[in-house]
This record gives sequence, C-alpha cells and structure tokens, in this order.
Amino acid sequence: MNNCMADAFETDLQQIVYQYGSPDMEIIDEQDIIQLIQERYPFYGTQIDYSKLIEPLQIDVIGEDGYYDLFVSFFDKVLKDRDLEGTIYCFGDTHTSGAIKCPLPDIRRLLPKLFDIPQFYYLVSTSWDWVIVFTFVGANFGFCPNPND
Repeated sequence: MNNCMADAFETDLQQIVYQYGSPDMEIIDEQDIIQLIQERYPFYGTQIDYSKLIEPLQIDVIGEDGYYDLFVSFFDKVLKDRDLEGTIYCFGDTHTSGAIKCPLPDIRRLLPKLFDIPQFYYLVSTSWDWVIVFTFVGANFGFCPNPND
C-alpha cells in the first residue's frame, strides 16, 4: 500500500474518533499492544489460534449482505452473554496506525465507521483476558488461556 493511502486511513481513524468518539477515547501507539497480544495469546502462523482460546465463539459472514450489522450484533451478544466490561484497545492490522483506548461501551458506536476501513480489527481488554477479532470472513471471540503470563 502506498504512503498516501496509509496516511488517508490514519486521518480517517483520527476523524472517526474526533467525530463519533467520546472524551474518554484516545489514540495511542499500537506496537506495544501488538507485542503483548503475541506474547499472551496462542498463535497459528500470523493469526490467533482461536481453537486454543477459552469459550471461543465465531460467526462467518462470507456471502452475507449487511455483515456490518452481523458484526455489531455479534459484539452486542458477546458483551451481554459474557458480561464484559472495562477498558479496551482497538486496532487494525494494516491500514491504520495507532490504537484506540477507551471504555468498552464507547467503541460500539464507532464499529460501523471503522468497518469502512478494510482491515482486521482487534478489540482486546486492557487486562488481556479476552479478545474479539473482526476479519473479512467473520468474527471471533475468546478468553485468553494465560492472561497474566
């Protein structure tokens, strides 16, 4: 990807947070977060190995119309069914730099806007005990088998 496109997506991320975010949101450097995920979560190649997470959930969206709505519904269901709360990091894998740090409920209103930037999105609790990943083919959730390692 050329630098102009990367800069455009980075600007988009900042604009999304500015326009739709809350005062509790901030954009921070994602490099330390990525490293900690790689240290705490099991990986298979370059992706989290969801089969090794505790209580994993998954939805597939290949060929589905309105998959943004499916993703938001999945997010709502996971939060409710797993009683999740607290502060999270949200970051993408390719087209944006930086991570959004915010209270978990605040990210929901940004999800449809974020999905307009095509990339994987990782939402991970700041305590490292769970992760939600949105991809081009679906979404996954699971609790970390070793959050304190």
